[in-house]
Amino acid sequence: MKSYATKSPLLSDNDYIHGLKNLDNRVTHQFFYKECYFLLNEIKYSLYNGKVGYDELVNELYLELNAGNWKRLDSFLGINDCHLKTWLSVVSWHFFVKKKMVLMEKDSEEELINSCRNTYNTELNLEVDIDVKRVMSLMKNKRYADILRLMIIEGYTPEEVARKWNKTIDNIYNIKHRAIKEFLSIYNGNISTYNRIKMN
Repeated sequence: MKSYATKSPLLSDNDYIHGLKNLDNRVTHQFFYKECYFLLNEIKYSLYNGKVGYDELVNELYLELNAGNWKRLDSFLGINDCHLKTWLSVVSWHFFVKKKMVLMEKDSEEELINSCRNTYNTELNLEVDIDVKRVMSLMKNKRYADILRLMIIEGYTPEEVARKWNKTIDNIYNIKHRAIKEFLSIYNGNISTYNRIKMN
């Protein structure tokens, strides 16, 4: 995106929403590169260990808000004194945690598990942490919930879990992949319910 050197004016939530929907480059740049800088930078380093570029996070989040003719952005109602940036913080963490879980499903590298585990280390992510643990409690297969808890939250390696459960490494990876599929299925439904409650 184009860089703007002039001092940015103070904009309201409605100004940002209007600017985003009308493809206003100046407003869009100010929103993602100034208003959301600390949020996305925290995601960049806490969730992705700094290995994903800031621009890439902006593009992914923009596409998420833009999808379905701005359906996601339109779910922001601004009720109960909730501001756009506060709402976007929750939306962003849910979105990027979900993307990380999908990535883990496709890639068995231990590095992905370690970087995902870092998500739970800051107060900013407390709501997402609680939400993820709630989803784990809803999983019907206790073994699936246990393996996600051990590998993602508590930091056990696949080798350590294999020894702990007296199973092969391949079995652990297979269980992990099935666990992530069940987690995502429940997580998607849980977030939809959460959003409906927030809108009422």
